[in-house]
Amino acid sequence: MGPQKYLGLLVDVLEDGTIKLPEAMLNGAGIVKGSKVEVFATDTHLFLRTIDEECSICGTNGKMKNIGGRLMCNHCIHEIKQSITEESN
Repeated sequence: MGPQKYLGLLVDVLEDGTIKLPEAMLNGAGIVKGSKVEVFATDTHLFLRTIDEECSICGTNGKMKNIGGRLMCNHCIHEIKQSITEESN
């Protein structure tokens, strides 16, 4: 048996433009039914990323800070700070 050509599993793009991934592969990545998954692409790659936390204001996925019991992204925190600064001037 020779060397494998692919690092992962080779799947076909279906006629409707979708792909099917094996449930075992999804489960191995912590993706189960009901999970939210972010999909994004570059020129040559397609990525899946699980969403563990969302900003309670804008819904963005990413690095969050807990402020007053609410998870917020840096962008929303900046917007709030800017708004407070403008109102106090």
